[in-house]
Amino acid sequence: MSRNEKSVPRSVQDAVHACAVRAKQGSATLARASDAEIDSALRAMAERLHTVRGTLTAANRDDLRSAEAGGMSKALQDRLRLTGPRLDDVAAELRTLADVPHEPRDSVLEERRDGLVLLERRRPVGVIGANFEARPNVTLDVTSQFLKSRNGGVLRTGSAALHSAQALITHVITPALTEAGAYRAVGSPMSGVHREVAGHGSGVRVGRATRAGRRPVSTAKIV
Repeated sequence: MSRNEKSVPRSVQDAVHACAVRAKQGSATLARASDAEIDSALRAMAERLHTVRGTLTAANRDDLRSAEAGGMSKALQDRLRLTGPRLDDVAAELRTLADVPHEPRDSVLEERRDGLVLLERRRPVGVIGANFEARPNVTLDVTSQFLKSRNGGVLRTGSAALHSAQALITHVITPALTEAGAYRAVGSPMSGVHREVAGHGSGVRVGRATRAGRRPVSTAKIV
């Protein structure tokens, strides 16, 4: 066991492991999903940002009240805030990502005279851990990239954004994934003992998600 693992309470390790197991189980569903199902889920997420906006902003106000009471700076509070225009921007990005053509799973790179054919094969990584700051919109940024690239994931956000992130998971992401038959493909340690997870982190980090409109990079290429 590493020094970092020893510093994390066992309950936190168990919570993250359970989320990773659920994400692994769901990633097989994502791998089999059609392009149309993936893009349908992204558009459904965009639509729900409008239909459940009141629920999302109410949860965000809870986070903002706690942040203000805890002495968070105005600049950080602004990054935490979910407004109508910001939700509209996220919805537009989700629709843009849904419109991005899917890369073929297999592409012929070269056909040689001796009959040898070189193929480029793209396959999902499986499960990716995402550790990001307390900005609720990033919950959707990361999840949408996981979905487009057919990877399961475990999300870890800052504790200041937990109410907002949980509302997005419960009222936007999960219903959209359920409609697409991909529920549990993206796991999230958010509530109960999982609040402690946000304070410690999972020890797994990934790079910043690509911006909407660009092709996802979280697929493995095997040549």
